[in-house]
Amino acid sequence: MQAKSESEDILLSVVLPAFNEEANVGVLLQDIKYYLERQNYNAEIIVVDDASTDSTYKVLVQFNESYPIRIIRNSSNSGKGYSVKKGIMASSGKFILVMDADGAYAVSSLNDFLVPLLGGKFDIAVGNRRLNSSRFVMSPRHLPYVYLRHLVGLSFNLFTKMIVLPRFTDTQCGYKCFRREAATEVFRLQRIKGFCFDVEILFLAEKLGYRYVEVPVTFYYDGERSSVRLFPHSLYYLFDLVKIRLNDILGRYRIGKDK
Repeated sequence: MQAKSESEDILLSVVLPAFNEEANVGVLLQDIKYYLERQNYNAEIIVVDDASTDSTYKVLVQFNESYPIRIIRNSSNSGKGYSVKKGIMASSGKFILVMDADGAYAVSSLNDFLVPLLGGKFDIAVGNRRLNSSRFVMSPRHLPYVYLRHLVGLSFNLFTKMIVLPRFTDTQCGYKCFRREAATEVFRLQRIKGFCFDVEILFLAEKLGYRYVEVPVTFYYDGERSSVRLFPHSLYYLFDLVKIRLNDILGRYRIGKDK
């Protein structure tokens, strides 16, 4: 976004990974723009288009004509983890917030993620849909499908706890904020490019001793189908969990070693 003062550093970078989000990303960008314009800090918006096959890139270019954002376009579809890493490494903010581009989470919660990090007590703020104070906003007719997604998420979470992260109850929420030092160090070590990258990032953050806080979110659902399918994505997810554990056992992350 346009800085409030050209002489000031950027406090917050907002990174949006996007794949085939032509129906949502324009509206989300308008919401983010509207929200950030009313804050008293400098911010930037970075969107990484993961080689979308719909009109996502066209929507981004049109938005950029009226309001400057940074657009990064992958040459081929490379996965959400790859796209998030690319956006983070291209950012310049002291804090970096990652949001899903489907507009499922309330932009008004943005400062709920930033404030805990500003105080210096935490390095990472992690959205958690399972906290008692989190809210789901939807029509009752969508409840059966969302409940099914919830059950699938619980099964994913059970395997995640057993294999990699026993203390987290929601690793896949698409709303996370990082202190810059934490983000760059953790994502530099990242090896998973797909759906399970969130687990790897949080696993590495724990290994490196970064402090985290879980933040409640407001989740909006209006009938969109998830891009995650029970099969084969559940198998990919389990494979990546095992891969994370093996990478650690075999020393592939090289934590504490010069690169």
